[in-house]
Amino acid sequence: MRANTIPDGRQCLPATAGRFAQITAVSAFILLIAGGLVTSTGSGLSVPDWPLSFGKFFPKMVGGVAFEHGHRVIAGAVSLLTFSLTLWVRFQESRPWVRRMAYGASALAARPLTHCSNSDWLTTLSVATILLWASPQ
Repeated sequence: MRANTIPDGRQCLPATAGRFAQITAVSAFILLIAGGLVTSTGSGLSVPDWPLSFGKFFPKMVGGVAFEHGHRVIAGAVSLLTFSLTLWVRFQESRPWVRRMAYGASALAARPLTHCSNSDWLTTLSVATILLWASPQ
């Protein structure tokens, strides 16, 4: 039996993919903390436009803009990690339920992008839970 196969001979992800999923889940948890900082400091709508901040990638970090923009940057990183993991799963994993979990995580990560609004804690927590649950151990 090869290292990346399960007992019935199907292809599965290498251990590095599990580590990548864990890193992505921890990143989602950090995003949850950043979102809490945005809420607790009252800087939720400090930046009126989206996806840029005042028409720039990196605006002046004055007042609540630092918290709001920081949250956006972390959310972008978590989305990229999640989409990367989904592609990895798509091309390396043969178990259908693992692929479905990856597609679900990507759909949740894309949700704030499609609504053009702020992410809520439930979305972030859902992505983190799915990634931790689906990471092969």
